[in-house]
Amino acid sequence: DPANGNVLSSHQLSADSVTSFAFAFWGGDFWIFTGNGGVSTITKYDPITKKESSVGSAPIEIVGAGVSTCAPL
Repeated sequence: DPANGNVLSSHQLSADSVTSFAFAFWGGDFWIFTGNGGVSTITKYDPITKKESSVGSAPIEIVGAGVSTCAPL
């Protein structure tokens, strides 16, 4: 809550014991990148439906992510 800092909702990610973590907000969804030993799993979280889905992996360990200010909301 922007007015008082209280948490409005939370979601426990299915990833555990990771050595790298990054996230971005794009297209209304959160994109989470978790890695452990050189490979990253890419997960999409929809805050409306509160559903998490694995969308792929990358052969690198992603340690930072960002989105252009021109990206859709």
